[in-house]
Amino acid sequence: MVVARCWQQWITEGRVYRRGGSGRPRNTNDREDRAIRRVATSAPTTSLASIQRHLPPSRHPVPSRETIRRRLTEVGLRSRRPLRRLPLTPHHRQCRLDFCRPRATWSVTDWRRVIFSDESRFSLSADDHRTRVWRRTGQRSDPAFIVERHTAISQGVTVWGAISWDTRSSLVVLQGTLTARRYVDDILTPIVLPMLSSRPGAIYQQDNARPHTA
Repeated sequence: MVVARCWQQWITEGRVYRRGGSGRPRNTNDREDRAIRRVATSAPTTSLASIQRHLPPSRHPVPSRETIRRRLTEVGLRSRRPLRRLPLTPHHRQCRLDFCRPRATWSVTDWRRVIFSDESRFSLSADDHRTRVWRRTGQRSDPAFIVERHTAISQGVTVWGAISWDTRSSLVVLQGTLTARRYVDDILTPIVLPMLSSRPGAIYQQDNARPHTA
């Protein structure tokens, strides 16, 4: 049927494109468009339903959620999953700066010497990550669009691993609490020391977790 209409339009009007200004009219005005943008930018985690409720009360019928989504897309705002991170204290931030500044001019050769290590806990409980934020492309690391993720006791598994430029350690599954003694006996002695001995001049990186510094 669509092909037939296009053919008929070509025969009668000499064109197959839609006439300018035709089609469905916008069902939001400039004031409502500004209100939609204002809510989404002032509260990036707000939902489409919440934006509907913030529109002028005299508006009837209320624009659909899809209409609101289109208005936001028109100005570059899209719903995305937020970047998650652990909350950092001013001391944490200063320590990171102190680490990075003297190494800002390191070459690839310098970084090849570093062995990076860390532990990570993987939760086995449900986490639906339903929180989303309205932001533009390139704003992922903006603090306004980051959700802080606090650690909590939940069912999960903790692992340790290390990587460098061209090698990696085996993955160590940590049962129970990692103490300084276990860190030495289960990780440093059997895994890290052999890696260091096979790479003269290597630098072993670890964070300031208590088992690492005790």
